[in-house]
Amino acid sequence: MRVAATSLRPAAALREHWPEYLIEAWALGMFMISAAVFASLLGYPGSPLVEALPNEALRRALVGIAMGSTAVALIYSPWGQRSGAHMNPRSR
Repeated sequence: MRVAATSLRPAAALREHWPEYLIEAWALGMFMISAAVFASLLGYPGSPLVEALPNEALRRALVGIAMGSTAVALIYSPWGQRSGAHMNPRSR
């Protein structure tokens, strides 16, 4: 079994793929910010949305829908399409 030369040299892989690595970092950061915002809006006891939507199961479902929508938006964004790794589950 032959291993590609770049897989043995991390510095070469970094030089060749640094844009994709930055895109992955950006996408993960955006996903985490989105998670914090939606969890706070729909879970913090002082949030007006908690008072407006007293059903906890509904609020949890809305957080799930929001996070799924965030992931889809990031995956199908132009940067997500370029990334090709975690943000784009399609095989290339």
